[in-house]
Amino acid sequence: METKIATNIETDTFYSIISLLKTDHWHMDIEYDHRLIDKGIDFDFYQFSKDEEHLLLAWNNWTEGEIKGTEKTISEIARQLNFICYFGEPEYLHRQDFVEEIENTLTFIK
Repeated sequence: METKIATNIETDTFYSIISLLKTDHWHMDIEYDHRLIDKGIDFDFYQFSKDEEHLLLAWNNWTEGEIKGTEKTISEIARQLNFICYFGEPEYLHRQDFVEEIENTLTFIK
């Protein structure tokens, strides 16, 4: 499955995506540790899965949100939440080893 990265997702929309995924039966696999003082202030991260698909979501207070997944899934989320996707230059999710780079700050959920 080819993936794309939507960028520049406004903060309110980013957190609406998280809520949508939770209600749409996506499983949260990974979350930026809630015990870290900068969670949701300077940085945030999630990984969700459903069936065989994975979505990665990263956010910071400068460039706002990114979502990595199939174009079909990202477009469907954008349609449901009524926002326009931009596939620009990502800050984080283009890095193949990004999860490994930050794994000490993550909570892995079974």
